[in-house]
Amino acid sequence: MIMKALLKATIGINVEIKKGKEMAKRELTCACCGESAGQWEQWHNQDTGFGLCRKCADWIAKRTMFGRPDPQGNPLELSKTYGLPGTHLEPHYYRHLGLDFAIVAEFPDTKDGTSDANAFMARFPNHGVLAVADGRVIVARVDDLGVCGSTQQ
Repeated sequence: MIMKALLKATIGINVEIKKGKEMAKRELTCACCGESAGQWEQWHNQDTGFGLCRKCADWIAKRTMFGRPDPQGNPLELSKTYGLPGTHLEPHYYRHLGLDFAIVAEFPDTKDGTSDANAFMARFPNHGVLAVADGRVIVARVDDLGVCGSTQQ
């Protein structure tokens, strides 16, 4: 705790200790629109100081190219380029058993969607299915304990 306060005071960043290593959070600029992307961990596939804001992440997930869904909008492809929601960019939340959990990825509740969800969880083994609801498979970190209070869905 003293080390965290000292680092914050001396270099102006928030530091969390996770599983024995320090994960620095810094203010990021959106690589897409240039606005603030919030304070998140730097993703290795982005230039230093750049990330993705929630508004642009939603736009990329929904955009189309030549009348077909953009492959970059697939949660697995999006995570390869921009990182994981809740760690590298602002997540959406899902309320489950009275707690709010950060949605890391969601897929349609179809055969292809289930296959894509399994591929995502194979790439990121510390993630699992939180719920299958409203026609979607919702994936979260397995160590996400949820938070009480009102967050956006």
